[in-house]
Amino acid sequence: FLWRRNLVKRFKSECRLRVQAGVLKMEVLQKMTGDDLVADAKLQMEMAGWISQILSTHGLNPGENILDVNFEDLISDPGVVPQILQFLDVDAPDAELGKDKRTAHSASQKEELLFPDAFESFANSSYSDVRLEDARAWFSTLAGCAPPPCEPPSHPLD
Repeated sequence: FLWRRNLVKRFKSECRLRVQAGVLKMEVLQKMTGDDLVADAKLQMEMAGWISQILSTHGLNPGENILDVNFEDLISDPGVVPQILQFLDVDAPDAELGKDKRTAHSASQKEELLFPDAFESFANSSYSDVRLEDARAWFSTLAGCAPPPCEPPSHPLD
């Protein structure tokens, strides 16, 4: 299970990709507020909770047959990759590791978008370091915890 602990940076990355793809207009991005960031963070935590709940009904549980990986660790710690390969029972020489075209393109793209102040004001908020366990725990406090509704919740970027 790949989880990005910094939900503010996750939302910022998604906005950047949507602007680059032409599906999010700069005018819409510039009107985003802290409420949009909070809504997206809660949606990410809710989705992690739903996915974990659905997987557990099929006998798939973290620490047993699901490996939880933090995106930030994957990027900053090369020691995570052998851990993933071992979990997948793949020998390192058999694994084809490298940057794909999208990753290489994203890493080489230096054009910086101008984000609204709300992004900066939330940079060090509680949403900038959310452990997956905390997201799952938050989800379990929600009323109902039943299967997902037929209509998914709306996303701040839609």
